[in-house]
Amino acid sequence: MAEKRDYYEVLGVDRTASEEEIKKAYRQLARQYHPDVTKEDPQVAEERFKEISEAYEVLMDKQKRDLYDKYGHAGVNSQFQGGGFNWTDFTHQGDIRDIFGDMGFGGGSIFDMFFGGGRSRGPHQGQSLRYDLEITLEEAAEGVKKELTLPLTVKCEACGGTGSKSRREEVCPQCGGKGQVQRVERRGYSQFISLTACPRCRGSGKDIRDPCPECDGGWTRKRQKISLDIPK
Repeated sequence: MAEKRDYYEVLGVDRTASEEEIKKAYRQLARQYHPDVTKEDPQVAEERFKEISEAYEVLMDKQKRDLYDKYGHAGVNSQFQGGGFNWTDFTHQGDIRDIFGDMGFGGGSIFDMFFGGGRSRGPHQGQSLRYDLEITLEEAAEGVKKELTLPLTVKCEACGGTGSKSRREEVCPQCGGKGQVQRVERRGYSQFISLTACPRCRGSGKDIRDPCPECDGGWTRKRQKISLDIPK
């Protein structure tokens, strides 16, 4: 397993960076590695996105940041549910929605991709895709035809979108099909209850015993070429 990079290095900020500086760095990197705009391999982009989000989670939390500054990665691993960062540990979902909403993609699709959603699991309307294309003044005046390669998330043909090799779906025994689990935290005499995406089914509410080897949860990423006619 590759050694984890320093969180400050991951976000490209100084160790004395303020919260505003950390937010600004995260926003820039999150936009760069959005799966619908990045030019990198989708899998690489997702791993990079998780890395910067882990760094953001730690450095934006005073307690976690203090532990990290004193003891490094070993100091914060115990702060995560499984002894290491997972998406269910991320507490800044609102920031992600704000960032991707500003980009014109909407926060829903990216939230579902990384956090499992945990909301409606039926068919839903796809997100709009925005693509910035530069053309010359002459092309704008005369009209032009451009070839574009777009990243798309499509239903897996091998499993029919079920995520199961045999196409069999069962209710997740951990969350009872709800896609969410209740997390109770006690602090002194106070008790805090929160809902997070189920770590077993990642918010789908389904228990897949034989995962499809061709996809991740019923969806695959691919790039598709299209021709775009730009009229004069």
